[in-house]
Amino acid sequence: MATTRQPTLPDAPARMPVWAPVWVIEDPPVGPGHRPRPDPAAARPALAIAGRLGVPFRRIGPSDGRRPVGSAPALIVSSGLRAAAQALLVKARHGTAVVHCRQTATRLPERLLAAPFDLLVLPSSGMRPDRGAPLGRILSILGQPQAVSPGLLARARVLWADRLAHLPWPRVAVLLGGGAPSLGAVVALARRLTGLVRARGGCVLASALPECPPRIADAFAAGLSEAMHLVYRAGEPGPDPTLGFLGGADATIVAWTGPQALSEACATDGPVFVVDEPTIQDARPPSRAGSDAGGALLGQLLGLDLVRRWGRDGPADPLAPWPRRPLDESGRIARVILRRYAGLADRSLEPDLPERA
Repeated sequence: MATTRQPTLPDAPARMPVWAPVWVIEDPPVGPGHRPRPDPAAARPALAIAGRLGVPFRRIGPSDGRRPVGSAPALIVSSGLRAAAQALLVKARHGTAVVHCRQTATRLPERLLAAPFDLLVLPSSGMRPDRGAPLGRILSILGQPQAVSPGLLARARVLWADRLAHLPWPRVAVLLGGGAPSLGAVVALARRLTGLVRARGGCVLASALPECPPRIADAFAAGLSEAMHLVYRAGEPGPDPTLGFLGGADATIVAWTGPQALSEACATDGPVFVVDEPTIQDARPPSRAGSDAGGALLGQLLGLDLVRRWGRDGPADPLAPWPRRPLDESGRIARVILRRYAGLADRSLEPDLPERA
């Protein structure tokens, strides 16, 4: 699954109360073959949701759920199968409310759909309305909850303004993944962007994502040689400017990557285009947006006109905006939680809860 890097998240204060009203329990993010992903860019949906609640929270490992009597929180936000089991154990012992979010790389078993979660957050493509959990306990969302939000991008735009001040406008941000059908397709896209920004007197701000091979990043940079551009490769020394690129761009192009990068790009308020097919003739079939999950998300975003296809020749005017709302599913989930648990924000210093009989 393609990802952008993990931004700084609102976490629990350094001097935290003995009792925090929210716990976050997550399985380690997994990649292809259900192998653990150690990189910090991996999606952590429960953490993204908790960071938007505006209350202190504590991160608990899936094997650390057994706590002394009286230390249970008011709410647990979980993701992953082991985390779900641990959260339900705490709920059974203490009556704690549990919000569970399905991880992208895992399939929620049918038995868990009927488990006593207070709220089950599922990508809309994964809903099965005819079986499992009652619809009143299911919150359908687009893609996965992301830490990247319109507010975070607005702050990144301000933080990176001075460092990017030497670059001309308009600016086109590119999130470059590793699923290009050929190096020729990569160069063709770069040359198309070169013609665009040179005609407008602007520049290209490209971020080669962690899954982008060096040869693809190098080919893209070579194709931009006649335009003003800046290419950041994941892992390079120094601060990661990707959020600054997204926050300050007039338009964003998501090229050959997956659902997380696509969702994060959609948090911007400008035009967003997706490259999910070869830009030149090629013997290989067009690439999907990363995976089945990415393809389903792309179809939904296209249907809602939150993104548009770049296409073989690109749009007539990729800098022309259209009415679209920034995507912020983590914020929407947080608002639902705060409405259901109206007193949560006032309980950060609540004393220990008694254990349920």
